[in-house]
Amino acid sequence: MQESKQKLAEMPPSSKLVYIVLQHEEALTQKKLAEETRLSKRTIRYALQQLESTGLVEEDIYIRDARQNLYRLSESNCTACG
Repeated sequence: MQESKQKLAEMPPSSKLVYIVLQHEEALTQKKLAEETRLSKRTIRYALQQLESTGLVEEDIYIRDARQNLYRLSESNCTACG
């Protein structure tokens, strides 16, 4: 958990905001993240790329619409799950 806090501390503010929103929601699409954070879709994509590259967030298939993906905190790095 300490390692994930260190990774998050080194992230840009947009990534930190996306991480915090995902702590409070089970899983969201990029569109919903943009609505919740009021960040642009491009900024959301960048933030998710940063979070995924460090293993803090994982991507899953959105069953309702296969063109979209769901994003959630990685179970191994989830500070709000337990």
